[in-house]
Amino acid sequence: MEIKKIKYYTAGFLLISFFAVGCSSQISKNTKMNLKVKLNGESAWLNLMPGNNSTFHFSGKLNIENSGEDTVKSLALAELDIYRDSLLVYKLKPVFINTDNTDDFNLPPQAEKQFSFGLPNKVKIKSEISNDLPINARFVLTSEGKEFIFHIENIKVKKVY
Repeated sequence: MEIKKIKYYTAGFLLISFFAVGCSSQISKNTKMNLKVKLNGESAWLNLMPGNNSTFHFSGKLNIENSGEDTVKSLALAELDIYRDSLLVYKLKPVFINTDNTDDFNLPPQAEKQFSFGLPNKVKIKSEISNDLPINARFVLTSEGKEFIFHIENIKVKKVY
């Protein structure tokens, strides 16, 4: 009787394993997007006006071209990291807007669109960026599990009084 149970359990386990492996989805090995990105009109500044809390700001426009063969769907600027030399100062989720004032964040093959970005409100100034040294930025664009990372270096930070 025990041997029969073991055979049934073994057969059931093998059957479930077969279907689980046979029906599992394949993870795409292509986790990169084929994009060309150009930064326009970037501006970084420290708001030091009296009467307000001092805040850090960084904004600009990105011209993004899809050089790939597939449509980039639901493009997002998932992360914006600010560095002083190699020291990470901020890791932020920026505001990302299609400049055509639409909710269309899809990018067909060989198409180009312009997007604007900015930091969330009230980013407190950290001592690492309070002097006159330039900053570096790391942008992480994402779409359906794929990502595209690019860096901009030597961004001058202005002081506004």
